[in-house]
Amino acid sequence: LAGQVITMTGGLRNATEDNLSYFSAGGAGYKALTAMFVRLLITIQGLEASATRMAELGFANDAGDVKGNGYWSLLRVLHCCLRKMRSKMVSITSERGSVFFAARA
Repeated sequence: LAGQVITMTGGLRNATEDNLSYFSAGGAGYKALTAMFVRLLITIQGLEASATRMAELGFANDAGDVKGNGYWSLLRVLHCCLRKMRSKMVSITSERGSVFFAARA
């Protein structure tokens, strides 16, 4: 599961970097949006490290029928959240040329 989370963060990072590059060229009207993309990229770095650590702790705490004492559940929640963020980022990518993202100078 940690590998899936790392793969998901990689795809999310690529889509975020692509959108950051696109909107950075758009000028001051996209300042808040580009700042959000930068914060998301920083967060993704931390999530990758956290997912790896949760997997390590999960394996270390597996005991018989009790798998990871909640660490695996946390990874599942993280995976679900990342999947939703990736979906939103794909939506932004597909709609970024539309009137919805028209810059206000």
